[in-house]
Amino acid sequence: MAAKKLSMPAHIGAEITGADGDRYPLLVENRTGYQNLCRLITSMKLRAPKGKAAASQEELEHYARRVWFV
Repeated sequence: MAAKKLSMPAHIGAEITGADGDRYPLLVENRTGYQNLCRLITSMKLRAPKGKAAASQEELEHYARRVWFV
């Protein structure tokens, strides 16, 4: 909302922890990218105890469409 008030594009993304322990900052390109990022986060959280979620390489590849690795 703050970016919209300033007529600036918003940068939407998240920092994801990989199964290897590395952190990956991800930015979405469009609505499809946002949907894929949400699905990735949901997938990670559903199979791990709270605070222990990590994305596998397969998940990152599967949900990478329209999500940019920064």
